[in-house]
Amino acid sequence: MINKPQMIAQAIAFYSIGTSLGGFLSPVVLNLVSGGVAQTTFLVAGILALLVCAILAVTRFQEHALSASGAAEAATMDSSEIA
Repeated sequence: MINKPQMIAQAIAFYSIGTSLGGFLSPVVLNLVSGGVAQTTFLVAGILALLVCAILAVTRFQEHALSASGAAEAATMDSSEIA
């Protein structure tokens, strides 16, 4: 088995929280930052998305979330486990 069941449930929970918050907050944040101008909204959205990705990569969010639940060892796949 590559992933433990609790790791899959945690991934679904993070995805659900992220999409819910994103769907609610993104129009509000984009209007505040871009001033409601449609031409700059896509540029601002792209910059904010890159900024969030960089913050998550620098803080190693995924590794910390997995290690907190004890599923970090299940996230790595060893070639000996495939055969």
